[in-house]
Amino acid sequence: MAGVQFAIRVPLVDRLALRLMLRKVLPREANHAMRTAVNAAGTIILRKMRELCPVQKPRPHGIRTGVQSRLSTSTKGGYRGGNLKRSLGRKYSFYLADGNHVLLLGPRVTAPWKGRHGHLVEAGTKKREQKTTGQNTGIMPAFRFMERAMDATRFAALGQMQATFRDGLFRAIRKARRRRAA
Repeated sequence: MAGVQFAIRVPLVDRLALRLMLRKVLPREANHAMRTAVNAAGTIILRKMRELCPVQKPRPHGIRTGVQSRLSTSTKGGYRGGNLKRSLGRKYSFYLADGNHVLLLGPRVTAPWKGRHGHLVEAGTKKREQKTTGQNTGIMPAFRFMERAMDATRFAALGQMQATFRDGLFRAIRKARRRRAA
């Protein structure tokens, strides 16, 4: 994933109750609960990103107005746009050395995804000119759909992450107690 990235830092280990729960649970189960919680929060943000992602409308091509290019339509006759919207996805990483869980959300750029222009849509471009001809190629204004999705879902995603993490820890504690009792 390339381009513009945003981060939500969630300090969960500062709370006393959470520290006590983590002492009772093995680190492996705690990491599993955190991974589930981070992915649940990422799903909320990713859905909002897909909802706000711009999709280019078909434009008339050719000599006459209203004639559309046959290349821009699929075999069923409909317009096939929205490569950026389809390329939105997630990548999860866990760093064992420091215990950080990282979830990257944004356009995927490797094949078969076609989201290489995601940073241009998000951040826009300044005035550009071609070097050989000097022709002005224009300005692309920023359409900050990823930033707006993060801002709109920040508290819902944080609440979902905390609830999922708490439920996962309680489930792991109950499971450990049942093992000890048996």
